[in-house]
Amino acid sequence: MRITQGIIHRNFLTNLNTITNKINKKFEQISSGKRIVRPSDDPVSGSKIMKFKDQRARSDQYKRNIDVAIGWLKMTESAFNSMEDVIKRLEEIAI
Repeated sequence: MRITQGIIHRNFLTNLNTITNKINKKFEQISSGKRIVRPSDDPVSGSKIMKFKDQRARSDQYKRNIDVAIGWLKMTESAFNSMEDVIKRLEEIAI
């Protein structure tokens, strides 16, 4: 089989493109400070990371829900205390 200049040129460009892509991937990892930039970089670890991010988002939402509930409970307690004061005052007036 004869190796032509075209084949050599095509192989060179293919290898150059592959190396350039690898270098770009490393630069992206370095600049982001993360080993996994996209889930396709490591599908198993990417899946775990996405699962942990989902769990963290759910936990954050639960915390926000708890904070809202605490706010409502404090407001309700304040309203009951005010009603208690009004009832005591009404009892004083009635007696």
